Amino acid sequence: MSGYIISIIDSSEGLGQSLISSSLAMTLANQSKKEIGLLNLNFNAPSYFSFLFNVKTQKSLNDIFEIIERLDAKMFRGFLAKHPSGVCFTDTVSGFDSTKVLISRIELLLSFLRETFDFSVVSVNRYLSPQTISVLDGSNIVILVIPPHLLSVKNASDVIQQLKTLHFPLSFVKILINMSGMKGALDEDIIKEHLKADIIGRIPYDSGVIVPCINEGTPPLERFPHSPFSKAIKEIGNLLLKEKQKSEKGEPSIFQFISSKERKTELKAQEL
Repeated sequence: MSGYIISIIDSSEGLGQSLISSSLAMTLANQSKKEIGLLNLNFNAPSYFSFLFNVKTQKSLNDIFEIIERLDAKMFRGFLAKHPSGVCFTDTVSGFDSTKVLISRIELLLSFLRETFDFSVVSVNRYLSPQTISVLDGSNIVILVIPPHLLSVKNASDVIQQLKTLHFPLSFVKILINMSGMKGALDEDIIKEHLKADIIGRIPYDSGVIVPCINEGTPPLERFPHSPFSKAIKEIGNLLLKEKQKSEKGEPSIFQFISSKERKTELKAQEL
């Protein structure tokens, strides 16, 4: 098996990255009827997956990294908690020193994900450290989550410029507008003009659903499956599954297969 890795970058701080990542993983599990991997590789922020799923984890990602060279894919899977939907995950504990995470360990972790799951959803930081770049090198798509306000668009533009400088293709990045339709939101045409990237979906502003789910520790897809939020997440999951089928048939799809060696060669040539 060679699964697909979806990296989620949030252009603003907060709970939104964990909420969207966990919801996307859950809808992929529900629709595919298969286990889906979910990890927080945003080393500068703790994840809230166990809180959002109301499932306790036995081992943190911090623990796994300490022994990862002694694991194989099956042993790695055994360290993950599992939600009844089929989402397999663990959390990252706050205070994690990402500078001590070896690139080789990240590459090994990603290989375990690809070997174990058809899809894995990983949260990453918008600041592209060497560790984050190694995650993106192993990903097939980046979904950039953007609340529709100017500061968020500016942050997203900075991310895209960093990726272009590192020779990641613009087609690698898709935009997901979060809190779409909220009062005072930027017009979608302005967002497109600034970012020059395709929009993969729109998550409506749905505080009447999200706030109770956070307070109860119940996933929105489970508590309010027919809400606008849940319907929007399901549409994105359905799109990703269809694009996977196209990719497996050798047809053009939104998933990229980037050669990190080729990308680094181009980057080195540019520096010279």
